[in-house]
Amino acid sequence: MPVNWYYLPSEHGEGSEICVAGNIVNGFRTRFAQGRSAVGEYPLIIRNVTREDKGEYLCIENAGVGQIHRWRLTIIGKIAKC
Repeated sequence: MPVNWYYLPSEHGEGSEICVAGNIVNGFRTRFAQGRSAVGEYPLIIRNVTREDKGEYLCIENAGVGQIHRWRLTIIGKIAKC
């Protein structure tokens, strides 16, 4: 069952579609991916996480018309400079 992923940077911020029916939207393809598991899970994968990625992520089942699941991503710590 494909899912839709949305990103809300803050409680009052404008949301962005990240993934629609299992396909990552342009503008997010370089760092975001949707994984798949054998048990029907659809994890959102973020590569090279930045402070700007903090916020709320919504996963809506059944291509955006099903149950909504919410997660909050909090960034803790400092970014090391090499």
